[in-house]
Amino acid sequence: MLGTGIGGGLILDGKLYQGKNFQAGELSFMMKQSGKPSFEDMYGMTGSAVGLVKKVNLELGTEDTKDGAAAFEAINQNDPSVYPIFEAFAREIAYMICNVQAILDLEKIVIGGGISAQPIVTKEIRKQYRAIRAGLPFLENTLTEVEIDSCRFLNDANLLGALYQLLLNADEEMVLNR
Repeated sequence: MLGTGIGGGLILDGKLYQGKNFQAGELSFMMKQSGKPSFEDMYGMTGSAVGLVKKVNLELGTEDTKDGAAAFEAINQNDPSVYPIFEAFAREIAYMICNVQAILDLEKIVIGGGISAQPIVTKEIRKQYRAIRAGLPFLENTLTEVEIDSCRFLNDANLLGALYQLLLNADEEMVLNR
């Protein structure tokens, strides 16, 4: 899920893996640098869809920096003043995908969140991912390329995830209280 930060859901054997402390998938907290830790170096900052929209609108001079429609109108028109910002955003997500793929060897990565309704997002992330792999022949020859696609539920994916968790807990409550 690309939104204010980056959230992920890992499906193992048909079930959502939540981790010991129910914190699995908090991709925002992945760090990119080995120096002094800083919030700005976490993927949740550099890969924030909200941050992307704000940066693009600031560059455009748009009064409402939260205006996703204005930001993506310029991005979809390949506006040279903002497209590099978008490419850098997609590259950050692509690097994160490379890291996650190296650890988990996933079958597929799906991009969700409101931003995923824009076909150009998944297309550019996929392009950046392939460029990273092509630039590192050892990586390209060693690790299998993961499929990257848009989530079928787009912006509703997080709501469906919350419903899934509610139903799991409700089912557990019903069993325990019988």
